[in-house]
Amino acid sequence: MIQIRGAGYRYEAHIRQVLSRLPAWYLEAARISRIGVSTAPKVVTQVAMYSHGSRDIQIAPGIGTMLERSLTHELAHGIDDGAPALSAHRFSRSPGWMEAHRQAAGFELPKYRDEPQEYFADMLSKYILHAAGSQTGNSLQRSHPREY
Repeated sequence: MIQIRGAGYRYEAHIRQVLSRLPAWYLEAARISRIGVSTAPKVVTQVAMYSHGSRDIQIAPGIGTMLERSLTHELAHGIDDGAPALSAHRFSRSPGWMEAHRQAAGFELPKYRDEPQEYFADMLSKYILHAAGSQTGNSLQRSHPREY
């Protein structure tokens, strides 16, 4: 079970509810050490942050409907983060992903255009949240076939 620090009872329950809806393999592959709730300005501005090395996720309090997408996105960074001897961006800096990133038709946010690892986390989180075979999953497959 992922340790959660700094959350009130209700917010911790909400975080755990979101985590419980994600596939077990996704949580295991991310290898997250802990989730901390933080009011640090950088965290609040970003909504959530993943820390390489510590494998911690920091999340702003009270982000409401953004919680599921934010956690899923940060977990994707954990999946991308290799062991210390490997790259911190083992998938998002691979030749195949770099090619998909270069050929992307557009980006939801400028940081997805500027940072392939952010685009990777965005696409992986969308894939997980909108499982293959669902209406949204099929739409993602049509709109982003290389990434899918």
